[in-house]
Amino acid sequence: MSFRNKVLMYGLGTLTVLAIVAGSVYAAKPGKCPPVRDYRLDRNHFIGVVYAAWMERMDAAVRDYKTGKIFYIMPTGNQWEIDNMKRHAIESGVPEDRLIEPTNSSKNTAGNVSSVFSTIRERGLPTDIRHYSSDEHLPRIQKNVDELNADSENDDGYLRVEDGYNNRLYGIPGIREWAACVRDR
Repeated sequence: MSFRNKVLMYGLGTLTVLAIVAGSVYAAKPGKCPPVRDYRLDRNHFIGVVYAAWMERMDAAVRDYKTGKIFYIMPTGNQWEIDNMKRHAIESGVPEDRLIEPTNSSKNTAGNVSSVFSTIRERGLPTDIRHYSSDEHLPRIQKNVDELNADSENDDGYLRVEDGYNNRLYGIPGIREWAACVRDR
């Protein structure tokens, strides 16, 4: 390949990447997840839902279980994540009968939220939930809960957990959640 063709290919590739990033940012603006309205952590909740296999999130739920702020814990994610979080909770002192396994495992936030509420409906449990996730991820969880009209009493709690979640995609801060909110809309 000649030098001229290499430069042309590099230039076209760079322009394509810039167009995709600019288009994503532009498209994401109307679909950006709203900030979490209110954390609603001033009271107890029936179920603590832990999103994905971040053990810091599970540790926060276990701590709240032990202090009586939640009565059951439901881990979400793919089956491997669910199994690991259940094992971690049991090793941390949570009885196995206090862990609720969702009906379906999922690979994304919208699927996790949907699975949580279908499990709750199937088992006839209260929809009084405390959601455990990172600060960047909670708005998308709340957006999905709102879209399902699952928080009808507006009493869900959203607990920010400091974990290793990295809200970057290709080194661009914030773009991962923007892209996910656009995809989910």
